[in-house]
Amino acid sequence: MLIYNLCQFSTQFTAFSLFFGFTLGRYLMTTLLGWAAIKLYLSRLRARISGKNASMQQIRKELLYSLRSILIFALLWAAASSDITGHSRLYWQIQEHGWRYLGFSFLLILILHDTFVYWTHRLMHQPLLFRYFHKLHHCSVHSTPFSIYSFDLAEATLHGLFFFLISLLLPLHNIVLGGMLWVSGIANVIGHLGYEPMPQAWLQSLGKLFNTTTHHDLHHTKGGQCNYGLYFRFWDWIMGTEYPDYEAAFLTATQNVTQKDSHL
Repeated sequence: MLIYNLCQFSTQFTAFSLFFGFTLGRYLMTTLLGWAAIKLYLSRLRARISGKNASMQQIRKELLYSLRSILIFALLWAAASSDITGHSRLYWQIQEHGWRYLGFSFLLILILHDTFVYWTHRLMHQPLLFRYFHKLHHCSVHSTPFSIYSFDLAEATLHGLFFFLISLLLPLHNIVLGGMLWVSGIANVIGHLGYEPMPQAWLQSLGKLFNTTTHHDLHHTKGGQCNYGLYFRFWDWIMGTEYPDYEAAFLTATQNVTQKDSHL
């Protein structure tokens, strides 16, 4: 029994170490690329959406709180990967469910995750829950890429639980899980850039469905009373929670600084 328990601990610790390294590496890669894009390109081309920059003190706090969230994510995802409950439906062999299911499951999880984020996000903005779940994240009024995981303990646990619970409910290839974690991280970084990277024509194409930096920046700067979706706009459309002047704000945010100067 002792040897069995030691083996179980070793498996779970190895899974935790791998997920911690993967999540920390993914966080650093995506946030630093976002920061580089701001410094080398976006800040020279366009004005900040909110009009104000974040302080270095804010960024240091974001890094610290994000590290804490990453620890929580790694614990939960390692628990799923090592099948600590005995009911995990994660799998490695694609032939178990085929290529079609692999693609279908990715799209399904993308929609389910956006739905989960939208509704929990709205719920966390209720006054009774806000101070315990979401207040810390909104300390970053003028968001930066480093603020993506700057969460209260309760919120970090809630976000980590989605992927843990979904692994118990649906057959999910580990590549799909890993891919979704990358997509989620990239979407979060884009949402928190503070500068709009998309062209003005975006709203007439994919922007009809997908969110933008401006979309989420308005959530931060308008007191969290609008724009709760992560990837898509459709829940905000359906529930009437999209900022009324979002498209006008997007067009303003996508106007190049040189264009603005030429109009003076």
